[in-house]
Amino acid sequence: MSTVKVTDKKGATTGQVTLGGLVPAEAKGEQAVHEAVVAYHANQRQGNSSSLTRGEVSGGGRKPYRQKGTGRARQGSTRANQYRHGGIAFGPKPRDYRKNLPKQVRRLAFQRAFATQWNAGNISVVADFELQQAKTKLAIDLINQLGLNARPLLIIVDEAGVNFLLSTRNIAGVETSEARNVNVYQILKARQILITRAGLDALAVRLGTEVSEVESGVGGSASEAGQEEGE
Repeated sequence: MSTVKVTDKKGATTGQVTLGGLVPAEAKGEQAVHEAVVAYHANQRQGNSSSLTRGEVSGGGRKPYRQKGTGRARQGSTRANQYRHGGIAFGPKPRDYRKNLPKQVRRLAFQRAFATQWNAGNISVVADFELQQAKTKLAIDLINQLGLNARPLLIIVDEAGVNFLLSTRNIAGVETSEARNVNVYQILKARQILITRAGLDALAVRLGTEVSEVESGVGGSASEAGQEEGE
């Protein structure tokens, strides 16, 4: 069971945390992740594309010319599909692309995506991300102090304050979200994830697990424990 360091705003380690019962990255859930991402993209679609059929195009009520004697093909309306400015035969109409997933599938996909990033060491935990002023420079300086240089960067907080939102919305490659709203796609596409300590507690509820504090010198990876025993 891997642990993650908790740091303050200056990058100094203040403790360690671990998530009990987290789904291993290699465990089941790959199909659930795929379905969750497909559903996310489908739910982003507006579905309001619309074209006019021949019955909806104005004009064309009169037969353009007589049925026989012209040498041309018979026509009944200038708004037929083969005419310029005519109706569209099989064009798009407004539709709902939304996909719904069972609650168990959504939770499994979220667990698998988060476990993948957690076990890969791409998640950092900071005590808090509070800013005294709404300044982009303050947010950038804080991110740099924590050594988070990879992009895209996802910052997850428990509750986003006004200063936090205003300070981070204009930073290229940085996306912010509250723990209750973050989705599988955001987690997967991020190269680094920064979570506040309170945000991690909120995420644990969605993950169906618990956050445990690890005492100094306790925990760590299995390889580290083996080395200590050998010594």
